Amino acid sequence: MDWIKRQQDVDSEGTERSLHKLAACGLLLLSLVVLLFLTRNKWLHLVEDAVFGVLGKISSRFHRQREAYSFLADSEAGLSSETFSLSTNINSGDSRQGLDVDAKQAIQRIMASEGLSFDQARAKYTRERMQQHDILPDGRPNDPKAVFFS
Repeated sequence: MDWIKRQQDVDSEGTERSLHKLAACGLLLLSLVVLLFLTRNKWLHLVEDAVFGVLGKISSRFHRQREAYSFLADSEAGLSSETFSLSTNINSGDSRQGLDVDAKQAIQRIMASEGLSFDQARAKYTRERMQQHDILPDGRPNDPKAVFFS
């Protein structure tokens, strides 16, 4: 019996050590992930450069996709006017993605289905969005609990 008790003590100590090692490894891994997340601005571009440098075909496809979502592409698609000009964004080399993809598609649908100009379709889209969010045409919320200060 004494031998069995000693064996159980050894087993429980071994299990306890294993759990401590597992917890330490988990804590170390969590610390590493948090550290990488907090410093991602310093190293992420290096990873992107390496990945896209090695995989040139994927890189070129990525850049073509980015160009499709640019202010120049939006302007060429007819999503610009004198009152809503994208020329400043284009001329300044603005690197953002351009107009909101969902809004562009909705405005293009309105333009095609109702034969409206870009400005008219944009105004209609904006009115519809405001109505969906319970906002009156003059910009005030249609909420009976709303408080206004003058």
